[in-house]
Amino acid sequence: MRVLDTAPTGHPALDYGLTVLPARDGGRLSSLVSWGRLDPRSAIAESLASAGVVSVSKGGFLGMRTLYPTLNPGPEQALRQHLYAVLRGQAVPTQADRTLLAVLQGLGSAATVLPRQHTGMSGWDLKRRITELAKGDPAGDAVSRAVEAVNAALITAVIVPTVVIS
Repeated sequence: MRVLDTAPTGHPALDYGLTVLPARDGGRLSSLVSWGRLDPRSAIAESLASAGVVSVSKGGFLGMRTLYPTLNPGPEQALRQHLYAVLRGQAVPTQADRTLLAVLQGLGSAATVLPRQHTGMSGWDLKRRITELAKGDPAGDAVSRAVEAVNAALITAVIVPTVVIS
Protein backbone atom coordinates (compact mmCIF):
# COMPACT_ATOMS: atom_id res chain seq x y z
CA MET A 1 0.00 0.00 0.00
CA ARG A 2 1.29 3.43 -0.91
CA VAL A 3 -0.44 6.79 -0.40
CA LEU A 4 -0.06 8.78 -3.60
CA ASP A 5 -1.95 11.93 -2.63
CA THR A 6 -2.66 13.27 0.85
CA ALA A 7 -4.72 16.24 -0.33
CA PRO A 8 -7.91 16.58 1.76
CA THR A 9 -11.05 15.11 0.22
CA GLY A 10 -13.57 17.02 2.32
CA HIS A 11 -14.81 13.77 3.90
CA PRO A 12 -13.76 13.60 7.59
CA ALA A 13 -13.14 9.84 7.71
CA LEU A 14 -11.13 9.80 4.49
CA ASP A 15 -9.16 12.87 5.50
CA TYR A 16 -8.35 11.27 8.86
CA GLY A 17 -7.09 8.18 7.04
CA LEU A 18 -4.89 10.33 4.81
CA THR A 19 -3.20 11.80 7.89
CA VAL A 20 -2.26 8.42 9.42
CA LEU A 21 -1.78 6.13 6.39
CA PRO A 22 1.57 7.58 5.22
CA ALA A 23 3.12 6.01 8.32
CA ARG A 24 2.37 2.61 6.74
CA ASP A 25 3.57 3.33 3.18
CA GLY A 26 4.92 0.16 1.63
CA GLY A 27 3.05 -2.09 4.07
CA ARG A 28 0.50 -4.73 3.18
CA LEU A 29 -3.08 -3.54 2.78
CA SER A 30 -4.32 -6.43 4.93
CA SER A 31 -2.21 -5.19 7.87
CA LEU A 32 -4.30 -2.00 8.00
CA VAL A 33 -7.46 -3.86 9.01
CA SER A 34 -6.27 -4.42 12.57
CA TRP A 35 -4.02 -1.36 12.87
CA GLY A 36 -5.20 0.59 15.91
CA ARG A 37 -4.25 4.03 14.58
CA LEU A 38 -6.53 3.56 11.58
CA ASP A 39 -9.78 3.83 13.51
CA PRO A 40 -11.93 6.48 11.83
CA ARG A 41 -14.84 5.90 14.23
CA SER A 42 -14.66 9.39 15.78
CA ALA A 43 -14.39 11.13 12.41
CA ILE A 44 -17.31 9.12 11.03
CA ALA A 45 -19.42 9.74 14.16
CA GLU A 46 -18.72 13.48 14.01
CA SER A 47 -19.62 13.57 10.33
CA LEU A 48 -22.87 11.66 10.86
CA ALA A 49 -23.73 13.77 13.92
CA SER A 50 -23.16 17.04 12.05
CA ALA A 51 -25.44 15.74 9.27
CA GLY A 52 -28.15 14.94 11.85
CA VAL A 53 -28.04 11.18 11.20
CA VAL A 54 -26.91 10.14 14.70
CA SER A 55 -26.22 11.73 18.05
CA VAL A 56 -23.13 10.95 20.10
CA SER A 57 -23.49 10.38 23.83
CA LYS A 58 -21.88 8.50 26.69
CA GLY A 59 -23.68 5.60 28.33
CA GLY A 60 -23.30 2.09 29.63
CA PHE A 61 -21.50 1.22 32.86
CA LEU A 62 -20.20 4.46 34.42
CA GLY A 63 -20.72 6.24 31.10
CA MET A 64 -17.64 4.57 29.64
CA ARG A 65 -19.25 3.54 26.35
CA THR A 66 -19.96 5.84 23.43
CA LEU A 67 -23.47 5.47 22.03
CA TYR A 68 -24.64 6.50 18.58
CA PRO A 69 -28.45 6.55 18.59
CA THR A 70 -29.99 7.08 15.16
CA LEU A 71 -31.82 10.36 14.63
CA ASN A 72 -32.50 10.00 10.92
CA PRO A 73 -32.65 6.46 9.48
CA GLY A 74 -33.10 7.76 5.92
CA PRO A 75 -29.46 7.55 4.74
CA GLU A 76 -29.04 4.00 6.04
CA GLN A 77 -32.31 2.91 4.47
CA ALA A 78 -31.34 4.51 1.16
CA LEU A 79 -27.96 2.75 1.19
CA ARG A 80 -29.56 -0.60 1.96
CA GLN A 81 -32.12 -0.14 -0.82
CA HIS A 82 -29.33 0.73 -3.23
CA LEU A 83 -27.29 -2.33 -2.21
CA TYR A 84 -30.36 -4.56 -2.62
CA ALA A 85 -30.80 -3.16 -6.15
CA VAL A 86 -27.11 -3.76 -6.90
CA LEU A 87 -27.34 -7.35 -5.67
CA ARG A 88 -30.43 -7.98 -7.82
CA GLY A 89 -28.77 -6.45 -10.89
CA GLN A 90 -31.22 -3.51 -10.92
CA ALA A 91 -28.50 -0.88 -10.34
CA VAL A 92 -24.97 -0.55 -11.68
CA PRO A 93 -22.47 -1.10 -8.84
CA THR A 94 -19.92 1.60 -8.12
CA GLN A 95 -16.44 0.84 -6.81
CA ALA A 96 -17.67 1.99 -3.38
CA ASP A 97 -20.55 -0.54 -3.58
CA ARG A 98 -18.14 -3.33 -4.51
CA THR A 99 -15.80 -2.43 -1.67
CA LEU A 100 -18.58 -2.19 0.91
CA LEU A 101 -20.02 -5.55 -0.14
CA ALA A 102 -16.56 -7.16 -0.09
CA VAL A 103 -15.85 -5.79 3.38
CA LEU A 104 -19.22 -7.01 4.69
CA GLN A 105 -18.51 -10.45 3.27
CA GLY A 106 -14.93 -10.47 4.57
CA LEU A 107 -16.22 -9.72 8.07
CA GLY A 108 -18.85 -12.44 7.74
CA SER A 109 -21.63 -9.86 8.20
CA ALA A 110 -23.21 -9.71 4.74
CA ALA A 111 -26.15 -12.03 5.50
CA THR A 112 -26.86 -10.18 8.77
CA VAL A 113 -26.68 -6.68 7.30
CA LEU A 114 -28.43 -7.70 4.05
CA PRO A 115 -31.00 -10.27 5.22
CA ARG A 116 -32.73 -12.81 2.98
CA GLN A 117 -36.16 -11.22 3.35
CA HIS A 118 -34.81 -8.09 1.61
CA THR A 119 -32.34 -9.58 -0.86
CA GLY A 120 -34.39 -12.62 -1.84
CA MET A 121 -31.14 -14.61 -1.72
CA SER A 122 -30.02 -17.51 0.40
CA GLY A 123 -26.77 -17.06 2.30
CA TRP A 124 -24.96 -19.09 -0.36
CA ASP A 125 -26.46 -17.06 -3.23
CA LEU A 126 -25.64 -13.79 -1.47
CA LYS A 127 -22.04 -14.89 -0.97
CA ARG A 128 -21.74 -15.97 -4.60
CA ARG A 129 -23.23 -12.69 -5.88
CA ILE A 130 -20.95 -10.54 -3.69
CA THR A 131 -17.93 -12.57 -4.79
CA GLU A 132 -18.95 -11.99 -8.41
CA LEU A 133 -19.41 -8.24 -7.89
CA ALA A 134 -16.35 -7.64 -5.71
CA LYS A 135 -13.87 -9.84 -7.52
CA GLY A 136 -10.41 -8.38 -7.06
CA ASP A 137 -11.45 -5.51 -4.77
CA PRO A 138 -8.29 -4.71 -2.75
CA ALA A 139 -10.08 -3.55 0.43
CA GLY A 140 -12.38 -6.56 0.52
CA ASP A 141 -9.48 -8.92 -0.14
CA ALA A 142 -7.50 -7.29 2.69
CA VAL A 143 -10.36 -7.69 5.15
CA SER A 144 -10.84 -11.32 4.14
CA ARG A 145 -7.14 -12.07 4.64
CA ALA A 146 -7.09 -10.32 8.02
CA VAL A 147 -10.18 -12.20 9.22
CA GLU A 148 -8.67 -15.49 8.00
CA ALA A 149 -5.43 -14.71 9.88
CA VAL A 150 -7.33 -14.00 13.11
CA ASN A 151 -9.34 -17.20 12.71
CA ALA A 152 -6.16 -19.21 12.07
CA ALA A 153 -4.56 -17.71 15.18
CA LEU A 154 -7.61 -18.57 17.29
CA ILE A 155 -7.70 -22.14 15.98
CA THR A 156 -3.98 -22.50 16.66
CA ALA A 157 -4.40 -21.12 20.19
CA VAL A 158 -7.09 -23.71 20.88
CA ILE A 159 -5.54 -26.72 19.12
CA VAL A 160 -1.85 -26.41 20.03
CA PRO A 161 -2.31 -26.69 23.84
CA THR A 162 -4.58 -29.69 23.28
CA VAL A 163 -2.02 -31.42 21.05
CA VAL A 164 0.86 -30.72 23.46
CA ILE A 165 -1.09 -32.07 26.46
CA SER A 166 -2.31 -35.21 24.71
